[in-house]
Amino acid sequence: MNSNHLILEPEYRALISGADLIYREHASRSEAGMPIGNGRMGTLVWTDDAALHFQINRSDVFAVNREHQGVQFGAADYCGGCARVVLNLGDGALCVTEAFTQRLSLYDAEYTLTAENLTVRCLVSSGTDMLQVEVDDRRRDPQPVRVTLSLWRAAEVVNGGHCARAAMRAHAGAISAVQQFSEGSHFCGSAVSLALPAGAKATAAIDANAYEVTFPSDGGKTVLRFSSAASWRREEEAEICALSILAGEAGQSYAALREQHIPWWHAFWSRTYVHLVSEDGSAQQIERLRHLHLYYMASCSRGRLPPKFNGMLFNTQGDARTWGAQFWLWNTELLYFSLFAADAWDLSEPYFNLYARMLPECEKAARQRWGLPGSYYPETMPFDGPALLPDDIAKEFQDVIYGRKPYTEFSPEAREWGGYCSQLRALSEARDPKSPEWRLPAAGRYTWISHIASSGAEIALQAWWRYRYTGDEGWLRSAAYPQLRGVVEFYRHLAVREADGRYHLSGINAHESFWGARDSTMDLAAIRGIAPIALRVSIQLGVDAELRPLWQDFLDALVPYPMGSDAGAKALNGAVLADDAWAAACLGDVQNNHNNEALCMTPVFPFEDVTLVTPDQQVLRTAQRTLDLSPQRHVYLKGHTSCVHDRMPIIMARMGRSEEMAACLLHHYTAGAGGVLANAMSLAEGEQALSAEFLGTISAAVQDSLLQCLSPHPGEPEILHIIPALPRTWDAEFRLLARGGFLVSGQAGKGELKKLEILSRRGETCRLRNPWTTPCRVSSPGDADCVLTGPICAFPTKPGERYSLSPAT
Repeated sequence: MNSNHLILEPEYRALISGADLIYREHASRSEAGMPIGNGRMGTLVWTDDAALHFQINRSDVFAVNREHQGVQFGAADYCGGCARVVLNLGDGALCVTEAFTQRLSLYDAEYTLTAENLTVRCLVSSGTDMLQVEVDDRRRDPQPVRVTLSLWRAAEVVNGGHCARAAMRAHAGAISAVQQFSEGSHFCGSAVSLALPAGAKATAAIDANAYEVTFPSDGGKTVLRFSSAASWRREEEAEICALSILAGEAGQSYAALREQHIPWWHAFWSRTYVHLVSEDGSAQQIERLRHLHLYYMASCSRGRLPPKFNGMLFNTQGDARTWGAQFWLWNTELLYFSLFAADAWDLSEPYFNLYARMLPECEKAARQRWGLPGSYYPETMPFDGPALLPDDIAKEFQDVIYGRKPYTEFSPEAREWGGYCSQLRALSEARDPKSPEWRLPAAGRYTWISHIASSGAEIALQAWWRYRYTGDEGWLRSAAYPQLRGVVEFYRHLAVREADGRYHLSGINAHESFWGARDSTMDLAAIRGIAPIALRVSIQLGVDAELRPLWQDFLDALVPYPMGSDAGAKALNGAVLADDAWAAACLGDVQNNHNNEALCMTPVFPFEDVTLVTPDQQVLRTAQRTLDLSPQRHVYLKGHTSCVHDRMPIIMARMGRSEEMAACLLHHYTAGAGGVLANAMSLAEGEQALSAEFLGTISAAVQDSLLQCLSPHPGEPEILHIIPALPRTWDAEFRLLARGGFLVSGQAGKGELKKLEILSRRGETCRLRNPWTTPCRVSSPGDADCVLTGPICAFPTKPGERYSLSPAT
């Protein structure tokens, strides 16, 4: 690195291309193929000796919704897949020789295959739902391109009230693979269409579910165009939409479409950057993984719905996938944590829209399932929210949730209603009495996800983050605040003020780990993390004045975090707990730990009740002590296998553990991924559940090691903290976005900050933890320099103004 020059505009192609996927042979399996997509439509590309293979997937295709009368993980619980495509270039055309190379350019979002006298390029257009492929055949004896477009199910499949219809259709200038799913009021249709140029011949040569199309070749370039579309309305034909896309791009050359495609990607990569260097290469590896994660999210998350964590847009064996079609918040949110600092918050639109749209259903779920006001977000649920129940069925589920009757007394009607929506299924399904893992203790009601209350707080807090990064007050009023308000009200009514004058929580799960716990740290952190923010926003927007004293009283009287010295904590966790560290919870109805999650550290992340800028040093020491004793931290330090959706790398960055960050990040990629494929994704979640969630954790953690912008207490103004956890053996150059709209550029090495520049987008006051041992000099064009003293430096800014900071000598 050039220590004399701060790179504010690096050579992005050179920077990003270091993460390109390059294969010198065929992928070991289809899931290891190379991904391309535009956020709505995507596919992996994989090869064999004769052909290229694709499966066209979409993020907005779901066979069933919350009204499905079947069971979760049943025959109809599938989503995403639209059609298969095989491009056969002739036997042996793609044999692995010295000339054989596959390359995915992240900077251009384009796949290129080179073989003996053959080149194939393809991309999914950034602006249009179309896959375009160019085959350049320079062989002495050019071969036709044989294209197979196919589906994978019979013409009609009926499962109870659910019906799936599939058909291949031929037109004058195109063929289409069409699907329609219907059940009750739910409808979803999809189509993939292939343009047929003059001279191409289409026949139903294989079976009713597959067309083979021959594109004749006399050498030179053959261009293939595949469009896709989806519809949730019966009156809107997805096939008509797909055909209109082809018509709109008719006559376009590959080069012309590519010219329209790459500006979006080049602009995307120029928003922020991270460049890392270390002698052992570990820093370069982490930089590469961040680039891959951003590429995958830009390829998957620009549509109506977010990608499913289990497969995203890259499944290869049909539309059935491990973990089914419902959304798991714990997994999904890992894909999004890093996007704000990467100035890619727009990629979070599908994620936030998913949960904002279901707010009315979540408000009703709070009343039906818990008998409480506010909003209740189950940890897992269908894309359109929790199931809405008839009143008599809702009463049965509420009785089981509160232990007023055991699950064995559910009526047949309630069991039928509870078959699909995930929380209800967990409560109502029959269990093997010989299986201790699934035996229901304590009046027969607790299971993995049955009583998780904290998920809504995670969603609401992230909505607040989005506001602080963007400054969008319309979003704050219409989406973020209603979620904050609903979750705080739910918790306020769920808590009980007991004889000690404190509000306590009982009979809920500490995420998946402790069932029926009392005063779980995670739920207490959720309340402390969001209630002060709800208070602040209520004042800012001038709404709900009558709730403010109630919320403040709730906060003031909330029971403290359980400590290892507490009798209830020792009863739940055993005598091994240290007295001076936080405990996960106190014993409630169930004595068991079902999952290895770092719940003791949730006040640090995600709920940000304790940060490195917390002024109470005793509280901060307790947080650090709890981290020191965390079993999850020791898993990382000892190199044991960890979980793909573990948050420990982010927690360690938030606690400033620079000496442990490099090993932690690398361990999370290797041991934590459950086996990494050549495309840096993992099958740790199971077959047909390709996952990049662990890459999201790595991206968030490395960005937090470079820049944090957190509050001393939730709801208070944030303070910038530069390189709080950067490994001392790493050099770094970066530009990242901070809350308050500050675009921060820095250069650091060997644990020292060498250059710092801040661009203020919105003109907020900038608060900075002084990164030097001397006073801090602030310089900006047209203004006199100012010198700031003290540990926290604050200075006013103007929108669009750049500020250079340096140690005053």
